[in-house]
Amino acid sequence: MYRRRSLTASLSVSLLVVLVAAFIGSVATVPSAPTLEGLVERATTSTTTFAASERTGSTARGRSTTPPSASDPASGTASHSPEAVGPAGLGPEGIEPGGIGPEAPVDRRSTVNLSASEIATRLGDAVYRVETVSCSGAAATGSAWVIDDRHLVTNRHVVADDPEPIMVSRRGERLNGTVIGWSEEPDIAVVRVEAGTFDTSLKWAATDTLTEGQRIVSLGYPVPGRDFSVTSGSIVSFQKRSGQREAIRADGALDRGNSGSPALTTEGLVAGVVTEIDENAEGLRPVPLIFTRDALASVVERMLTNPETVRADCEDGGDADDEERTKAVSLPPGVDTGACLVRESVAGERAEVLRTSECQVDHDAEIFHRFEAEESVDHPGVRALDETARSTCEQQFGDYVGLDFAFSVLDIDFRTPTVAEWSDGDRTVFCWLQRVDSEPLIRSARGAGI
Repeated sequence: MYRRRSLTASLSVSLLVVLVAAFIGSVATVPSAPTLEGLVERATTSTTTFAASERTGSTARGRSTTPPSASDPASGTASHSPEAVGPAGLGPEGIEPGGIGPEAPVDRRSTVNLSASEIATRLGDAVYRVETVSCSGAAATGSAWVIDDRHLVTNRHVVADDPEPIMVSRRGERLNGTVIGWSEEPDIAVVRVEAGTFDTSLKWAATDTLTEGQRIVSLGYPVPGRDFSVTSGSIVSFQKRSGQREAIRADGALDRGNSGSPALTTEGLVAGVVTEIDENAEGLRPVPLIFTRDALASVVERMLTNPETVRADCEDGGDADDEERTKAVSLPPGVDTGACLVRESVAGERAEVLRTSECQVDHDAEIFHRFEAEESVDHPGVRALDETARSTCEQQFGDYVGLDFAFSVLDIDFRTPTVAEWSDGDRTVFCWLQRVDSEPLIRSARGAGI
């Protein structure tokens, strides 16, 4: 360990006294280092107006408009006034003339070193689960994070099939969201909720302050449980485009459902947005790609200042009603667990048709579980039934394949009864597995451990 060299023994006692006194006086004038509270600044409610229409108070498709409850800020939970880590944010109040491009002010201070637990406690309220219903009727989830008192950032692919997602806090409060802009490249979207809803928002970290080996913490809602999760990791390297640090390659154990999650520095600043798995990193093992402020911030600013109405990215140009979504998959009669299936197109059929196939030849899907939904007189609704189906299918996946769903290279889908089928007494839910890349399976997945 480095040790400061001692004063020589020939110095007089009086000189020592003078030197010590001078040293003490100089120490007394050194300003104290800023604390975490010094990085938390209050932001007033934005007065910026937007042209797009709002969906406040809507109950379409069973959506709830329950606002988050305010609580004591001293406990680390939300308070009444919006908070934002760092002095310069992405909300309308934080937008400086010239926008949020590379020259916009960001927080470059690094005097705070939070643990993963502290980050989750202090900033977890700014991260939401995104619940969507796809054009085919399947429920899906992702993650999003708050940038001001009414807007969240997520990935476009999370909300592409459902531009009116439900945003769920880690305490279970559900909010109606409306996508006000998205971009396919970069893969980013902005969701709006009722004004003044959020108490805690996050700030970007300056990309040029990030370094290889730096610790980052991702907050989000991955599979299988889709519960609030904290994932620690570090920056492995940077993916660059035209000399710009476009994305971070990280080593955290991120998974499906983490899309849209913020990856935070130990100062609590957003290093980037979890977006995809890099499968082509020059022969290296697949790693998460986390897109940075330099790649995303100007696009997000444009969406905030010029909101637009978007439509579900479905082949038929829009989403269908609940009954049509549930009918989107047609299974052969009498099909059971272990059946292998292939997809086929049938003229005049809007639904996707699956027929049985031998498991020893190429096939698209394989039924691994079926069960009867809980008995009730009325159909519980597509979203509620899909949530039950997804949860049950994920739990049963490991028993069939021999590997927990969270670690599998396979994906799952399911079919639930339509309203008409429910009225006729049908309660059967089918779960099947398939490859994530939509390529065919070449043998049965039963006990394959893949």
